[in-house]
Amino acid sequence: MRGTTDLAELLRELAVGTPYERTLGVTIAQVTGEVGYVTRLLNDPTPAVQHRALAAVGRGVPVSDDDLRILYDDAPAVLRTKLRHVIRKTGRPRSPRG
Repeated sequence: MRGTTDLAELLRELAVGTPYERTLGVTIAQVTGEVGYVTRLLNDPTPAVQHRALAAVGRGVPVSDDDLRILYDDAPAVLRTKLRHVIRKTGRPRSPRG
């Protein structure tokens, strides 16, 4: 299913679903390498979904440094702390502004 239109359609449907469906989408995106989906859900308003997306990055989903920096710049303090932890855990060269 990786890289197929079926996968893209499934993730589009899950992205507008319940928090459970969005979290399920993060798991599917992590397994199939759909970085864009994980990147979008790093900014999800539901903490559980956001936490799952952060965990996916911590487990190796290659969200770009630029995307993390943009998220960090607009993030509240609690999310900034979590982002710094994930950035350190993944061995990124340096954490954003901190």
